[in-house]
Amino acid sequence: AEATIDDGSCLQLDACGVCGGDDSSCSGCTNPDADNYDPSAIVDDGSCIVTPDCPEDLNNDGTISVADVLAVLSEFGCTSSCTMDVNGDGNVNVADILTLLAAFGLDC
Repeated sequence: AEATIDDGSCLQLDACGVCGGDDSSCSGCTNPDADNYDPSAIVDDGSCIVTPDCPEDLNNDGTISVADVLAVLSEFGCTSSCTMDVNGDGNVNVADILTLLAAFGLDC
């Protein structure tokens, strides 16, 4: 049963207003730029997933440039745990270079 009258016995309300709660009833992603944004969330639970607008901008400088090409070339031939895998296939190969070159010169 839920209390309908506050008798003062609740010592600690969580951020959601639940007596003795753990913030779980109002937790979620509070970043409006995230793919999984939850507008009803009050407490950020660290679950936000933000997909970059420009996956080809490997150095995150806002422009797809020679620096990004050099970054891909620095891992060319990688087949596992590749950080410069532009197209997300798990490898750094010609397909990544072609994907990057198709976006070359664009601003993010």
